[in-house]
Amino acid sequence: MAVEGAEDETEETASDCGVVAARYRVERDLRAALVPLSSRLFDQINGQAGGLKFLVDLRADLKASLQYDDSPYHNLSAAAAPINLTLRILIVNLTRSHIPSSGLRCRVL
Repeated sequence: MAVEGAEDETEETASDCGVVAARYRVERDLRAALVPLSSRLFDQINGQAGGLKFLVDLRADLKASLQYDDSPYHNLSAAAAPINLTLRILIVNLTRSHIPSSGLRCRVL
């Protein structure tokens, strides 16, 4: 004997699950879209052999170029500042995750 309304509840539950799943997909896609392309590139470079050293050297070059604000390439320096910040954050996070907690402290300027 079937209870009236049981099928309606099942359909509503399935519909609610579809809405929730769609919401999670949209949130996931939005989070992925908000990650800067430079961060994705740096993550891929870091995954390669010698990638962290390359990123540290790249940041050192960027910092050197940012010190010359009166250069004719001032607009380029202004565009490099956010990339420098992204690299700094990435390097700090990587060094914290790769260095065992032995009491050593790393300082990234």
